[in-house]
Amino acid sequence: MSGRRAPGAVLAALLATLLATVAACGGGSSSSEDAAGTTAAARTVPGTAVNDAQALQLARTLQQNRERGGARFTAAFDIDGQPVHARGRVDFSRGRGVVRVSPDDPQLSAPRTFYWTRHAVFAQEIPGGRTFARRAPDPENDPIQAMIGFVHLLSAETIDNTANIRDQGARFLRRATLDGRRYDVYRYGRTGAITLWVAPDGTMRRAVTERVSDGLDVTLLTHEPVTVRLPADG
Repeated sequence: MSGRRAPGAVLAALLATLLATVAACGGGSSSSEDAAGTTAAARTVPGTAVNDAQALQLARTLQQNRERGGARFTAAFDIDGQPVHARGRVDFSRGRGVVRVSPDDPQLSAPRTFYWTRHAVFAQEIPGGRTFARRAPDPENDPIQAMIGFVHLLSAETIDNTANIRDQGARFLRRATLDGRRYDVYRYGRTGAITLWVAPDGTMRRAVTERVSDGLDVTLLTHEPVTVRLPADG
């Protein structure tokens, strides 16, 4: 994930903090203490360093997500210590999407819908209502915006550089089966910040990170063109 995203303001404000938080696109720490911690963490990351074929598989997967247009996805994460789940659609090509977020405990609150574009997030003001409020970009303090930003990191316009992938410490962990299909499981980033489930043809199925919302698990259910019609407020 070399940072090759669509030109212009592709969620620039929304993702600026997230990119620094996830630390999956390079960029070392400015302090010797953090650098030492990163080195120590890298030594303990399991698995084996990716070979050329595996690096190419990883290099292609983000571009394939973009080429296929979009995806339907689910996500699981925490808000204020409470587990929530989300189901949505993302249009990678146009940089927009919609997601419905629900607490695992339905007694806590009703589901709420969020739309987003490359420049803003629109939150449903009242669960089930038709009006949406524009929210200022704040992925550092807003777990829902952090989730949205992470989903958008799962696509890119161009194939990544395989040398860059190896430099970022990508490692092959194991093979796994999901819904009857085989996937290769990788850890990515110098500290293993992201775990990816990728099919032999480069299709990404799952992405997990511990660096967003104290744990974020995204599953891409389908890869297909997606149309997202924004609410009137958007």
